Amino acid sequence: MLKKFLAGFSAFLLVLLPMGGMVQAATLTNPIANPSAATAVSGAPTGWTQSSWTSVAGAITPTFQYVTNDGHNDSSSMKLTMANYDTTYVAGADDGQVGGALTGDDGDAKWIFDPINVTTGTTSAAAPLKVGNQYRFSMWYKTNTIPKVVVDYMDASGTESFYGMSNPQPSSDSATVWNQYTNTFSIPQGATKVTVFMFLDHNGWIQTDDYSISDYTPTGFTEPMVSLTFDDGQEDNVTNALPLLNSYGFKTTHCFETQTLINEPAQVAANVKAFQNAGHEICSHTITHPMLSQINDTQLTKELTQSKSFLENATGVPVTDFASPYGDYNAHVNDAIKAAGYASHRTVDEGFNSKDNFDAYRLRVQNISNTTSAAQVNAWVKQAQADKTWLILVYHRVVDTSAAGQAKAGYEAPGPFDTSVDLFTGQLAAIKASGIKVATMHDALAEVESQINPTTPPADTTAPVVSNVTVTGTTSNSTTISWTTDEASTATINYGTTASYGQSVAVTTSGTTHSVTLTGLTASTNYQYQIVAKDAANNSNSASTGSFGTLAVVPPADTTGPVISGNQATPTSNSVTINWSTDELATGQVFISTQSGVFGQTPAASITTATQSSSLNIGGLAPSTTYYYQIVSTDAAGNKTTKNGTDLKFTTTAVITVPGVAGDVNGDKVIDALDLSIVLGNWNKTGATSAQGDLNGDGTVDALDLSTVLGNWSK
Repeated sequence: MLKKFLAGFSAFLLVLLPMGGMVQAATLTNPIANPSAATAVSGAPTGWTQSSWTSVAGAITPTFQYVTNDGHNDSSSMKLTMANYDTTYVAGADDGQVGGALTGDDGDAKWIFDPINVTTGTTSAAAPLKVGNQYRFSMWYKTNTIPKVVVDYMDASGTESFYGMSNPQPSSDSATVWNQYTNTFSIPQGATKVTVFMFLDHNGWIQTDDYSISDYTPTGFTEPMVSLTFDDGQEDNVTNALPLLNSYGFKTTHCFETQTLINEPAQVAANVKAFQNAGHEICSHTITHPMLSQINDTQLTKELTQSKSFLENATGVPVTDFASPYGDYNAHVNDAIKAAGYASHRTVDEGFNSKDNFDAYRLRVQNISNTTSAAQVNAWVKQAQADKTWLILVYHRVVDTSAAGQAKAGYEAPGPFDTSVDLFTGQLAAIKASGIKVATMHDALAEVESQINPTTPPADTTAPVVSNVTVTGTTSNSTTISWTTDEASTATINYGTTASYGQSVAVTTSGTTHSVTLTGLTASTNYQYQIVAKDAANNSNSASTGSFGTLAVVPPADTTGPVISGNQATPTSNSVTINWSTDELATGQVFISTQSGVFGQTPAASITTATQSSSLNIGGLAPSTTYYYQIVSTDAAGNKTTKNGTDLKFTTTAVITVPGVAGDVNGDKVIDALDLSIVLGNWNKTGATSAQGDLNGDGTVDALDLSTVLGNWSK
């Protein structure tokens, strides 16, 4: 018959935990008195007690020290050193060396803060903790070993119950660097006081400081779950547990040590396959059920890997979950469990699994003992439902304690962690009535991890595809390149005047539609470019290439009309010459009118050849008349400037009547060589007077005036 292995492992005689209740709304002030041991009397911290025990007086030597020159946040702390603690690990001696235990000295030592009062009603300074509520415990420590942590509950009669928290996992430099330990606990029904302590049950030292207790509310999953697990592969469970599990439709997880199966091959079919064929999960529990922290690495690897392969060969399916014997493990053991290919490690550390504390290789449980009631299981389930956490129950052997069961050959009374059929039936009924989801370790783990680590899609190894490349808006110094990709990506645009490029610009915004404008380009130049697209998985495409040419430099558009200056009007009796200048080449028009500001649509004269110095002569005017004029200059871009106003005017001269004989320019009453000389001397002169040879008063000395002189010669 398969055996149950509990010998001598007192650290795991754990209390039954919480009976429900809501987390109080008010923020809890640290209820631990003198939490950093800052206050002392006669060299001892107030509110703290030195405690140790051993079954043999003087067998162990604990030394307690109040440290005044080294603390976590100040200079004070407490130190405990254990010496002369002699133990030997002895492997099991029955059924092919199954089991194992530490023999030799027993006992432990610890610093304990004064117990804190607990209430069932409203909390107060005198009783700050409440039954059913959850709390977080924290402390700082240094050590050269692996200590243990326990919550100690006291009821009204002074009876103590102990809740074993998970062991600390000190860092490699924990002898010199402060480490934090933190864990959660709940206060069960019946508790009136509580304290928490770190203790040593082997040689080494610990130094502790800055203790605290605070409110705790777990971060739940999408739904609560419960998993029922059974350790050691007890054959009684085939008869006493399997039919009940099947009747409730619960699928559970059964963890086998394989040495007994090797010694008794018939148990494979009668036990392992019986549960597997009914839809239950098979889990590994080592070969020989040793204390894993006490064996060497070769033995550790063998215990983990060969038990796994044996069960996989027996069942034909992968065995992915593991439960450590006695709940004995440390960081090194956990590393070996992972290396052996297990997806999880179920401990016997008590608690609930939530998002904020989830560790697949330190799964927390509630341990079922021979006194665990249906009400207690119901309370655990209600707590899991309230917080949406994952509850794992640890069973061992289910025993038929009826008269008929006790009469069977080989009957063995329930041990401390066994369960009677009657208790088991009530527990299953409570679980069924609650409606909570019941799942195997494997299935629950898959659901939980899907929420903590959502399924990662297959690795992306395909580069983005670049298409629809266009080059638009090219100027003398810029251009815009646009493209699309078949998946979200960033890009680098390499460009230059050769295939070596030499310049680049990054597109850091991920998307499928892209556009980048290249600036600072040289005019009238051919450029080559390359688009290198990269997706979120760092896959890059084989570059898409192309070319473009920049335009020649185009001067800015001329939108300014010519500036007109130096305008001047020189009139005669029947004509006027108007001169003006512009600051750029321009054509011109002159409009005249006898009314200020009123000009027709037709110019009086025009200059059609662009020039900066303009002169127009306008004839046919009336003598002694005031005229207003308007100048319009137009440049090559069609910009016009109009200049007019009351100051742009002139008055034609009066008609001059020449005295004496027509042609007598100098007035000497004789038309002779002197008159001819004056006419020829002022030939083609505009604006001339009669005395200068303009005999007909048209403002110009010309052939008409010469004809007058010659026609009347010597007269």
